[in-house]
Amino acid sequence: MTFNTIKSFKLELDGPGDAVYASSEIVSGQVVLELNRDTKVHSMKVLGRGVATAHWLENRSGGMKAVYNDYTSNITYFRKRQHLIRGNRENNTWALVGRDTPQPLVFTILHMN
Repeated sequence: MTFNTIKSFKLELDGPGDAVYASSEIVSGQVVLELNRDTKVHSMKVLGRGVATAHWLENRSGGMKAVYNDYTSNITYFRKRQHLIRGNRENNTWALVGRDTPQPLVFTILHMN
């Protein structure tokens, strides 16, 4: 499947659009493809990643001198790869037909250190 075959690619999560997910919660929804034409695919996978980055400055003044400390912190909360469509040895392709082709998506967020 080439990129000119895909008209749009949407990830629709169940729940409110501004939802915040925590460790051990289940995230579910669907991936919706709108295709320009019928096509065959070998596999389709989605990679989800949750990352937080914080940056801050601390100022300590001692008389005439000012000392600044610059801090940065990065935390990866989860990294999950899920196959939505996976071919096997007998039947290595799937036919995607129609304008909207939803594929279910469910995974659990696990905290990574």
